[in-house]
Amino acid sequence: MTSSNLPRRRRRSVLLVWCVALLVLIGIAYTFAWMRLADVVRSRVEGTLAALRATGAIADCANHEVRGFPLQFILECESIRYLDPSGLSEVSTASMRATADIYDPRRIGIRIAEPALVKAPAVGQLVVHWRKMDGELFPPLGGDAAISVDGKALVAERAQAEPMLTIASMSGMARAIKKDAYLDGRFEGLEFGPSWPDLGALPPLSGKADLTVTDGAALALADRRSFRGHSATIRELTLSPSDDASITVKGHASVDDEGRLDADLKVRLRNPEELAAALKLAFPEAAKEINNAAAMVAMLGSDPLVPVTIHKGKVTVGFIPLGRIPPLP
Repeated sequence: MTSSNLPRRRRRSVLLVWCVALLVLIGIAYTFAWMRLADVVRSRVEGTLAALRATGAIADCANHEVRGFPLQFILECESIRYLDPSGLSEVSTASMRATADIYDPRRIGIRIAEPALVKAPAVGQLVVHWRKMDGELFPPLGGDAAISVDGKALVAERAQAEPMLTIASMSGMARAIKKDAYLDGRFEGLEFGPSWPDLGALPPLSGKADLTVTDGAALALADRRSFRGHSATIRELTLSPSDDASITVKGHASVDDEGRLDADLKVRLRNPEELAAALKLAFPEAAKEINNAAAMVAMLGSDPLVPVTIHKGKVTVGFIPLGRIPPLP
């Protein structure tokens, strides 16, 4: 072995040692950074719960922990519960898992375990089951906050196992754009149970909603139940009893401080005869009025576009006044 090879091998050995040391330092720094970010996630969760509780609500993410090192952040809660400040509405689920990849922390996947217990003034207490219920949360990190949901085979029933309704599939997204709320969602296969004997006669319904509520983000955060002083731009509201029939609403609506509704709408009726038949199944006591309305609409064709104006709660279809809508709460 020549003497010139010794310094060369020595330099290689030193370089290898430095590379290993550098990798160890990078690993230590990455581990420290991951743990620091995990602490940030924990503090954000606790801060959000504290903010909700400050409004008088009950909010709990039981035994939450953050794990997933080295490539993910996984937040798990053994159970979720939210009771609004008024004590009238409540939602709780068995467990929740939220996952974010280290390379895309702004996109958080959410999976909720069934069943969910839902209590609301209009429906009482319900138990909701599903085959799939996933979601994604986009925190406001350099963009607009948003949340999306995707569910399959939902069944809502009363506590005594009396089915209320079923939904074959549903999906939607809510996005906060400054103070406004943008809502876009759809559902298919909505059927009503024995608790709704008239509505139970309807065929499976599908629907779509695409609208923006002015100051809607602030409305949701304040947990208000009044739309007074707010307005909405309706790009599309559609309800369909079949592939061949639908009713679609587009336009603008607003509610003044006294609860009176103003709106300028365009209503498209596709296949009015089939729509009328579905309405008579749901409201048999109003069959005569439905027939009269259907006969009037039939004169406009099979796919009419009907202008509907509401001024201070007074409803006018074309030039025909139909009545008044009482002030909204």
